[in-house]
Amino acid sequence: MFDKSTSPDATAYHTAGYTIARSGQSYTLSDKSGRTLVQFNTSPIGVRISPSNQLTTSAHQDLKQLRISLLRGEEPGGAFARVGKKETEYFARVNAITTALNQYAQKQGTNVQVDGQFLYKWKATPDGKVRIDAKDGRGSLLIKAQGQMKTRMSERDLAYFEQMLPVLQQSTPQRQTQLPQIPSQKQSQKQLERA
Repeated sequence: MFDKSTSPDATAYHTAGYTIARSGQSYTLSDKSGRTLVQFNTSPIGVRISPSNQLTTSAHQDLKQLRISLLRGEEPGGAFARVGKKETEYFARVNAITTALNQYAQKQGTNVQVDGQFLYKWKATPDGKVRIDAKDGRGSLLIKAQGQMKTRMSERDLAYFEQMLPVLQQSTPQRQTQLPQIPSQKQSQKQLERA
């Protein structure tokens, strides 16, 4: 993994949760705080692990997952995902949410504001502005305006809004709805109000 993911003269490989440092044929796996977890040496006949390893249970599980990914020929994920990959995935998720909120406002043909009963209050405009505030005291979680975006949405926040995406994408503009709402439309509106 180290050789495939770094240049030949590189001495360190940084992942989301760990750093692997190389000196010749010796490698050191450290956690994000810099604490050495395990040292090992490679040779043509295999790998020799130092007897004084400090692997935690979670590090051991992460290494097992890394091994499975590598055996399958997959890009390592989780704690061994390359630095930058997690940020890219995070941005893609946030961007999907802001796009859906903007499209919802465009379908409505006006600025949209939803003050949910429990967790969130959000606003979106047809011209691309979005704001999401948490109602639990955390304040603004996302602000997108004038081509700039500031976000501090947690995994829980992202998951919540990702669950709302199908509801937003299926919603029809209220001003065009002349017929009485059918149960699925009522349910969709209630889900939006709970946001």
